[in-house]
Amino acid sequence: MRQGAAGIAQKALPAVVKILPNLLRDSKSKGSGFVVSHARSETGELEALIVTNSHVAGYTVGFDVILYDGSRHKGKLVGRDTQLDIALVKITLSADAQPLPEAELGDSDALVPGEYAFAIGHPGNLENIVTMGVVSGFIRPLAGGSVAVGDWMGGGGGGGGLTNTWLKAGVPGL
Repeated sequence: MRQGAAGIAQKALPAVVKILPNLLRDSKSKGSGFVVSHARSETGELEALIVTNSHVAGYTVGFDVILYDGSRHKGKLVGRDTQLDIALVKITLSADAQPLPEAELGDSDALVPGEYAFAIGHPGNLENIVTMGVVSGFIRPLAGGSVAVGDWMGGGGGGGGLTNTWLKAGVPGL
């Protein structure tokens, strides 16, 4: 395994997905998300849950979810909290599909200001983007709070994982 940012990218990118909402309104909305769990259904199909931002989900009738390997799957919104800006999307793969890489969830309370953090996603028409910033503070008026990081991901990067330098906190934010 590589060290530094390349090692973080190597470990985290396979769990990051691109989300293309099928919107009810004319919009160019798209974003990122990350696989947090998967399991076999009673029929043997592989079902995966993906965390993203609620604003990425938008006003949609469904999603196209593109996995790291480039395969495209139909997604369905299964839950959201607009106040916390978080949503959960489910995709179903064939019975012969291999298990998907999962992002390890972390604890944002373990982060400290000044610590390096990496945002991972698919902004705009770019793929597999990793940017680095510094944890600059925390916004905690809402349950769950928010981590402020000085980085650039650009439009379409919302919902991707935020991880710290040594992955000791897993994915503490999105």
